Amino acid sequence: MPSVRTAGGGAQLASGRGSRLRCQRATNLGTQAQSFHTPDYNETDVNGDGFGLGFAGRTANDTRSELGARFDNQMLLYPGAVLALRARLAWAHDWVGDPVLGAVFQTLPGAGFIVNGATPAQNSALASAGGELRLANGVTAQRRVHVIVSGQ
Repeated sequence: MPSVRTAGGGAQLASGRGSRLRCQRATNLGTQAQSFHTPDYNETDVNGDGFGLGFAGRTANDTRSELGARFDNQMLLYPGAVLALRARLAWAHDWVGDPVLGAVFQTLPGAGFIVNGATPAQNSALASAGGELRLANGVTAQRRVHVIVSGQ
C-alpha cells in the first residue's frame, strides 16, 4: 500500500514499491514590452556625387502577452535517479508599433526608400515539452523542444 507524505511547502509525495510521484500544474500569464530606438543619421557626401544618406530617428514598440498552462511531473526511477517531465501550452498576442523607417539620399530629390522591419504574427500558439534525468552523482541529462505556430 503506498504511503503519502507531505514535504515542505505543501507538496505531496506519494510512494509505493520504491517510486515517488509529484505533479504540479500552474497557470502561465506574462507580459513583455520592448522599445527599439534608432537615432537621427546623416552622412556627409565628401565627393559631391549625391550619395549621402540620411534618416530621421524613430522608435518602434512591441508589447507581448502570454496566457497558458505549465505542467511538471517528477518520478523517482530508482534510488538515485529522478526523471522530470515538463510541458507548456500557451497563446501569445503581440501588439507591434509601426516598424517602418524612411530614408532619403540628401542631394537626390525623390531618391528615398522605405525600410520595413520584421513584424511578428499577432497571435501565436506556443508549445514546449521536455525531460530531465538527474542522477545522485550530480550528472544531469536534459532535452527540450519549443514550438511556435502562427498564421503569418
